[in-house]
Amino acid sequence: MAAATLSLIAGVVLTPQAAAAPSAPRTPKSAGAAGTDGEAGVEAAQEAAKRTGRPVEVMSLRGESRDVFATPDGNLEAREYLRPVRARVGGEWKPIDTALTRSGDGDVAPKVSTIGLAFSGGGRAPLVRMKKAGRELALSWPGDLPTPELDGATATRRCRSTVSTITR
Repeated sequence: MAAATLSLIAGVVLTPQAAAAPSAPRTPKSAGAAGTDGEAGVEAAQEAAKRTGRPVEVMSLRGESRDVFATPDGNLEAREYLRPVRARVGGEWKPIDTALTRSGDGDVAPKVSTIGLAFSGGGRAPLVRMKKAGRELALSWPGDLPTPELDGATATRRCRSTVSTITR
């Protein structure tokens, strides 16, 4: 039997660039952030921007791939990113982090992602499970999976198989 190596890269599922984790958004030097409630947040940010002469982020309009700033001249400036740069975790925004870690149940998952993503820690569990908006997709492997070796955003499994090469 030929030996094959199976590498899973969290970045493939999360971003268009295989192993590249998204970089944190570059925000202008600002006077800070303002507002948590819709229109009141926008008004507070506009007032702060006018008072300080610097852009102020409108936190109530922040999204996974969007920043909105009130500018000193009274306008709103939106920045849209091609992929998510942050995710809501425990009610607060955290930067995307595709470095893989082992969870308490043995699964392997990115530290911070916009979808529920878990790779099997080995055995008969599904190779990968993805959950978002109440839906789940699971991919299985025909047989027992070895425990993956982790290196940043890459999980590598050393398998014995009749398949000589596994490509993504």
